[in-house]
Amino acid sequence: MLCLTIVAGLGLWATSDLSSSLRAMQTSTLPTLATTTEMQRRIGAAYASTNQSLAWTGAEFPAARIDALDKALASELGDIGALIKAQHDLPIWDDAAREQLLVLEKAYADFRQSALDALDMKSAGLGTAGSFIDIMQTAYLKLDEQISALATSQREAASGRVDASASAAADKGMGIAFGAALALLFSAGVGWWCVSLIVAPLRAARALATAVADGDLRAQGHAASRDETGQVLQALAQVSAQLGTLVSEVRGTAEQVETASGEIAQGNADLSTRTEQQASSLQETAASMEQLGSTVRQTADNASKANELAQNASRVAIEGGSVVGQVVETMKGINDSSRRIADIIGVIDGIAFQTNILALNAAVEAARAGEQGRGFAVVAAEVRNLAQRSAEAAKQIKGLIDTSVERVASGTALADQAGTTMQGVVNAIRRVSEIVGEISSATSEQSSGVGQVGEAISQMDKVTQQNAALVEESAAAADSLKSQSRRLVQLLDRFQTA
Repeated sequence: MLCLTIVAGLGLWATSDLSSSLRAMQTSTLPTLATTTEMQRRIGAAYASTNQSLAWTGAEFPAARIDALDKALASELGDIGALIKAQHDLPIWDDAAREQLLVLEKAYADFRQSALDALDMKSAGLGTAGSFIDIMQTAYLKLDEQISALATSQREAASGRVDASASAAADKGMGIAFGAALALLFSAGVGWWCVSLIVAPLRAARALATAVADGDLRAQGHAASRDETGQVLQALAQVSAQLGTLVSEVRGTAEQVETASGEIAQGNADLSTRTEQQASSLQETAASMEQLGSTVRQTADNASKANELAQNASRVAIEGGSVVGQVVETMKGINDSSRRIADIIGVIDGIAFQTNILALNAAVEAARAGEQGRGFAVVAAEVRNLAQRSAEAAKQIKGLIDTSVERVASGTALADQAGTTMQGVVNAIRRVSEIVGEISSATSEQSSGVGQVGEAISQMDKVTQQNAALVEESAAAADSLKSQSRRLVQLLDRFQTA
């Protein structure tokens, strides 16, 4: 009777211990594992959204769409930080996990700041924002390493508890069965003389113990008497019922672990698909940036050639302006010479007039002289005729000179106007040359910026490939946890419960 009582006590103790272990795993290990996985998923999504915002900015997506993405990302970064900080006050984390949470919170703060810096610097240009990509990538890799370590420790803890619970359940079940068998043998040895009184309860107890040992926890013992044998049978029935409850809870917990690991595996598969899509988009973006870089370089070459042509045109225009200036000076010299000739013709006209007067006076004096002055009168008449002809020629030359002076003055005015126009052309061509030079310089800077963006996209592609590898490792770990959970369920299936 004492042995049976001890066995029953051990059974109750084993049931309570296993139930406590499973409740601890259900209230602590599984929630922490699910929380860690959720944090890892949301952080990965935030990192991908940051890269997507930079890629959209480089691809010149609509500003409203980019702003909406940035606002959602900033809100998500704040929510993740609040989620991590809130974990310190939850009783589900042990001391080691709390230390890991402190390190994780510091790493997340660095990643969040680097991501916000990258978003804030987009207004300064992708080249400036691109300098923060390496900082963000380093912070993300460090953060991912910390959260992966935390998730690994939680999975190891869950796996250890599951294995320990399964092993303890099997060992204690066999111990109880062995103790019950010993109790039955001892009772048969010392109480053969009261077989007629206790044979039925003992047979029922033996059948119940055998069923428990075989894993059948559906059997129930009904004691017909209230003596010690009936109490033993009732205790064994209680042990069987408690074991059935324990196995049911363990099976339910194992199924929950299997379901959770399956959801984790599915989430990792979805994340892997999105990561592959992101990698494909980055490759397409890199190709587009290469084409854009080629176009910008060609534009820079054309702008350089245009600059050379504009400079040549400027030099030709300057030379033309110089020639026009020389023409203007020459026309001014001709104008001055024409005026001087006109003055000289005026002098000649005056001399001819005076000669005509003198010839007239000489003719009058010759007429007075009579026959002696006739020859002198003929000479005076000829001189007068020459003077009149000289005066007429001088008048015609003066008319021609006046016409030439007017035309030279008109030509000088036109030459001055041409010089002014040519100077305007020179200034306009010089301004065009300066503008073309500025375009050439800006195009060169754009070519350099496009090259930097291409390098940044290449780095993002490498990071995306690394993320894909990490996702595959996480998926493998989730599949392993799912397999272990399925194995635990298979082990528990040997127990049959109501």
